[in-house]
Amino acid sequence: MVRYATFFISSLFNCKDKKTFSTFKQNTRKNNNKDKKCCFILFCAHLFVSLPTKIIVMEIQIKNIETIREAAREFIENIGEHKVFAFYGKMGAGKTTFVKAICEELGVEDVITSPTFAIVNEYEVKLKSQSIFHFDFYRIKKLEEVYDMGYEDYFYSGSLCFIEWPELIEDLLPDDAVKVNIAENADGTRTVRW
Repeated sequence: MVRYATFFISSLFNCKDKKTFSTFKQNTRKNNNKDKKCCFILFCAHLFVSLPTKIIVMEIQIKNIETIREAAREFIENIGEHKVFAFYGKMGAGKTTFVKAICEELGVEDVITSPTFAIVNEYEVKLKSQSIFHFDFYRIKKLEEVYDMGYEDYFYSGSLCFIEWPELIEDLLPDDAVKVNIAENADGTRTVRW
């Protein structure tokens, strides 16, 4: 088994880490089966950790308010099948303005405002007969308030959910929620990353 695994690993990784691979081969030759399995596991773990990882980060620059709709279109083109988006950023970073632009690009005709006092606003996309839920948890004092509003009915509805101030309800976010960071740059532009 170890011999086949050795061949598989050497061919899979093309012996990129020759020193570790030769150490692995030496140890498998001179040790008993139990040690061989342990060594194999450690070698695989080393390779996994040492392989370069690619983290894909999407980034959009918003130069000014006139280009925000274009940025919203680019965001929509890259959201895939995700439904829940948690928008992080300082006060005044542009979270509400960006969510408004996204909703308008999706076809919402309602007046789009921050749901600071209502906690959640529901917008309807008329052409698609679907709802979009826009949350603002800035004024939440206790998680019980979020439980009482029935957050699960929204987050797991299959509808788009845009959440401002998610750090206040971090433990309740779905595992597949997309974290979107909006930062104001020194020149007044905004950077959106997710």
